[in-house]
Order: sequence, then C-alpha cells, then structure tokens
Amino acid sequence: MKDQGMPRKQVMKESVTALEGLERRREPAEEVVQQGDGVAQQLAEDALLLTQIGRIISSTLEIDQVYEQFAQELRKLVHFDRMSINTIDREAGVFIIKYLVGQEVADRYTGAVRTIAGSQTAHMLATGRTIVRGDLSSAREFATDAAFLGEGLCSAIMVPLVSKGKIIGSLSLRSRQVAVYGLREQSILEHLANQIAPAIENAELYNRTRQAEKALRQSQEAERRLVAENALLAETGRIISSTLNIDEVYERFSQETKKLVGFDRMAINIIDHEAGVFVFKYVSGLVQSGRPVPDVVPLPGTQTEYVMKTGQTLVRADVAADLRFRGDRNMLNSGMRSTMTVPLKSKGQTIGTLSLRSRQVGAYGPREQAILEHLADLIAPAIENSELYAQTRRAQEELRQSEEQYRILFEQSREAIFLSSPEGEFVGVNQSAVELFGYTRDELIQLDHNDLWVYPDEQAQWL
Repeated sequence: MKDQGMPRKQVMKESVTALEGLERRREPAEEVVQQGDGVAQQLAEDALLLTQIGRIISSTLEIDQVYEQFAQELRKLVHFDRMSINTIDREAGVFIIKYLVGQEVADRYTGAVRTIAGSQTAHMLATGRTIVRGDLSSAREFATDAAFLGEGLCSAIMVPLVSKGKIIGSLSLRSRQVAVYGLREQSILEHLANQIAPAIENAELYNRTRQAEKALRQSQEAERRLVAENALLAETGRIISSTLNIDEVYERFSQETKKLVGFDRMAINIIDHEAGVFVFKYVSGLVQSGRPVPDVVPLPGTQTEYVMKTGQTLVRADVAADLRFRGDRNMLNSGMRSTMTVPLKSKGQTIGTLSLRSRQVGAYGPREQAILEHLADLIAPAIENSELYAQTRRAQEELRQSEEQYRILFEQSREAIFLSSPEGEFVGVNQSAVELFGYTRDELIQLDHNDLWVYPDEQAQWL
C-alpha cells in the first residue's frame, strides 16, 4: 500500500519547529525553578538570622548589649541608615529614645525625651499598626518630618512594640533611599518586634528593680552615714563644751572634723572689726607660706572679708579658674585648689571664719557645706566665750600687774603712807611709816589714829 503521509521534508520541518517550541518553554521553566531556589535560599537565610536575633534577645537582661547586637544582625536582613528603639510613657505624653544607631538628627539622641503629639509615634499609637512611608517629601504628614528630610532621610517604617497587649514602644528604621520598605521588610520587623518587646519590658522592669535596690542601698548608706555624722557632731559638741581652753578645743575639733569632711588644711580666723583685720587663731594641715600662727592680716580683698560682708558660705571648686581674692596665688603655690569658707556667727555678728582647703578640684559640695555650717554653729559660741575668757584673764593679769606695781611703789616709798577707811581706821601702812613711828606694822594698824595727831586742830581739817 502506498504511503499517504506527509512528504518527508515537511515532517522534518514540523519536528524542528516543535523542538524549538519545547526549548522556548523549557528556558522560562528553568528560570522559575532557579528563582524558586533563590527565594527558598533567601527565606532560609532570613530564618537563620531571625533565629540568631531571637537568641541574642533572650541571652541577657542587659538590654544595652542586646540593642547593639540586635542592630548588627538586623542590618543583615533590612537596610537602614538610621535605627531607633523608643519606649513610650503615655502618662507623661512622651517617648524616650533608648537606643540609636546611624544618621544623627538634631535633638534626637540616645536618652532624648520627645513629645508624642504631632509625631509618627502618635499615629502609630492611634492605629496600633505598622507605618510604612515610601517618600516623606511627597507627603509631609507629621511635624517631625522636616527634621528627618533635612538629614536626607526619605523613607521610613515604624513598627509598634507590643507586650501583654499594650504598645510599650516602637522600632523605627529610616533610609535615604525612596520606597525601601515593603511587605518583606514589614514582615521581618514585625516578627522581630514581637520578640524584642517582652525583652525590653523585662529589661525596663529589671532596671527599675535595680534602681530601687540601689536607692534602698543608698538610703541605708545615707542613714548609716547620718548616724555616724550625728555621733561625731555630738562628740564635737561635747569637746567644745568641755573646756574653756580653746587651743585644746581647736586641736580636738580639727581631729573630729576630718572624720566628717576631708581637708588638707583647716584654718580658724577671728575678725577684729574695729581694726579691720583678722587673726589666724588656729591652723591644721599644710603650712601655707606667709601665714604663720598667729598672724594679723588686713581684711580688704580677702575671702574672709567676702564671707563677713555676705554672711554666707563661700565654696570655690577650683581657685585656679577663679582668681579673685588676695592670697589666691599663694594658695595655689601651696598646692591647694578648692576651698570652703564658713562664717562663724554669734549673736547675729560674724566673729570669724572656718576655712577648709583641699588639693583636689571640686572637693566640697552640699553635704560638706551642711556639715561644716553645723560645726560652725557649734564652735562659734565657744570661740566667743573663749575670747571673752581670754579678755577677762588679760584684764585680771593687767590688774595683778597694776597691783604689783602699786605694792612696789607703796612699800619702797621714802614717805610714810597710811591707808585709811572713810571712817579713819588704818587698813595699811608702809615700811617708812613703821620706821617713822617706831611701832610694828600690826601695832600701827591697831592704834587709834587720833593719838598720832600732833596738832588736833589740823585733824578736823584733814578729815
């Protein structure tokens, strides 16, 4: 039977065409397979990095360490030029930038507290959803957009950090590129936000607990220090009231003061208002050139004059940066940098100063000032009493010396001298009187003075 099929040439031509069609369909199919393989590989890498980030988040309660490693791993998954993690204080109406990496923006730094109103954060809180913005320049929606655009940051994504059904903060990424963030980036960031939000809340709670414990320790330490300070103040008060020997008081006062407030030199000065000078009454510690004890120093241009006029404590953190008094240069040459001078007041008047000096810069603060002012209140009356006591002793000594001079004059006079009461009774006679009348001293005193008058008429006139 004769073959009725197509001619051989036509059959071959159609076969070649069919093969070419198959080839054309095979190439896209292979491309799809390859693309599928690439997506699968990308997903696998993403999953691995997400697992790694999850491990980092759960590894420690030191959230600052978590933030740093979190940012490093996140950069491998999602592009950003700036990343910030913020916590929200709804009651205060603010958010706090807890961590920041990348492009700086004015007034937005780690630790900055920003108002929620008018910001992306406000919108995120209102919707409870992720905000994705492809190009800020094409639609400025928030008051804060200008600041970010000014730094070239065009696109943004902000994901809420939710813990126990409550938004506690946000994870925010920004880029200089337009339309960087899509569904993939949103999915990754939302997954990470779910992981890191509880960690942030736990870390905040942990930090608050540590702060509370620290505050408790500080409170207990402050209480112990206060008890110790009160005991030393009581001891200082006892020392001050124990004796009128002010030199002994000064020495023991200095020893007790040093247990409360450190110093390299302590000086107590007494002011003579009438003479316009002050006197170095006591110095402990470093010897300052040109300041012996006692030394009389004119008041004008001195720290003592300043404190006397203001009636207030003078604290100087660094004399080298504040040269304004006579003697400052001498103080620096002696190696001292900071000083505190407290007025010594008694009966409303500044009678002197109590001054501490230190080689350290900024040695004296509010605590030291409070203690020294309390000590000054204790010692000022004792100093005034000791000055009065010293004046009394000087007056007594002057009287004794005057009496001694009178006694010498009385006894050594060549004239007969009788001491008589207003009634005419002898109370004393000198040696010349004894020699003149030939009686003993006791006999003369016991005589009736009427018996000694040669001319009685003169007696009445004399009396």
